[in-house]
Amino acid sequence: MITWYQNLALHQNYPNPFNPTTEIKYQVQLNIKVSIVIYNLKGERVRTLFDGYKSVGEHNIKWNGKNDLGGYVAAGQYFYQLKVGDFIATKKCYFLND
Repeated sequence: MITWYQNLALHQNYPNPFNPTTEIKYQVQLNIKVSIVIYNLKGERVRTLFDGYKSVGEHNIKWNGKNDLGGYVAAGQYFYQLKVGDFIATKKCYFLND
């Protein structure tokens, strides 16, 4: 049996490592609520890139290395997470400072 979440995908960001921006691609197969959130190594939310409804298809979003307050994060490893209903996918990315 194939379930709706088997057609969801979160792809590796590019470029990685990155400075100043990176692109995150993902795919959804329903018109559904989606969230894309960046976390630090402590598991603290750094930035919410998107929290809303998306249509069926492939989508992309860019992260510029800034937190929710508009300041740049420290260089290092971060996690980006796609959440759609009960489905959660997480990948690593690396931000470089100048």
